[in-house]
Amino acid sequence: PHLTPESVVMPLQNGISALWIADRIGQQRIVASSITTNNFYTSPGCLTYNRKGVVHVGESDGRVTPRVEEIVRLLAYAYDAHASDNVWGYIWSKMVAGSMTFTTALVDAPMGEILTKSLSHKRMFARMGSETAAVAQARRVRLEPGDDLDPNGLLPGASEETMLREVERFAQHAMNVYSGVWRDIKVR
Repeated sequence: PHLTPESVVMPLQNGISALWIADRIGQQRIVASSITTNNFYTSPGCLTYNRKGVVHVGESDGRVTPRVEEIVRLLAYAYDAHASDNVWGYIWSKMVAGSMTFTTALVDAPMGEILTKSLSHKRMFARMGSETAAVAQARRVRLEPGDDLDPNGLLPGASEETMLREVERFAQHAMNVYSGVWRDIKVR
């Protein structure tokens, strides 16, 4: 009831929530985004700021519209912001990474250590990422590579060597990092 016909909602969560929000308020009011940052809640009103972060913004149908460009202009004050004609590729790529890291919240150790603890661990995390990449592929999403992970290397049909290399590359960027889910459990 608080939205006007011109209102725009852009979730800055893990991206997929844009689908559920669009079901409630209409697709025309949604601008999708994918945000990657390593900043986190530590206590009421306090955040730990580790890096600026990157945000990709776009219309769900792949267009880069004036409202997307204006949102990017405003977000550029706080983030490395980019307009994207494939925002769902970034959202699903983040989901691939998330699928590998969510379970690390159950262990009190940095993600990189857990991901690479043994060959069995690496294979397990590669399979987790591969399942999510397969869902994206089935939805005809073109996955976007990132600095820490190229989810295309986890797509079904990739060699085990390629998949393990991607897990190791991802782990190198997470050697001293705990997942957001771990922080939610431990800190909150």
